[in-house]
Amino acid sequence: MHITDEDFDRHKDEYMPIFVRLLAFYISARYPAYKERLTSILTKVEAQEIMDKTKEVFAWVQSLKKFLL
Repeated sequence: MHITDEDFDRHKDEYMPIFVRLLAFYISARYPAYKERLTSILTKVEAQEIMDKTKEVFAWVQSLKKFLL
């Protein structure tokens, strides 16, 4: 099985927004004031959506390991 550049780019483009959101959480872990602000504007529903999408993205990234040389 071979992944095409088009497939990779499509998934990369689809998942880029979640990577951006996850970066905000990474930053918030390092800067407590930012963490407080982020948690005050994030709803429980949004948090669950982020978790669900993160699991999906992680599965995709894991699937790419089979294409390593």
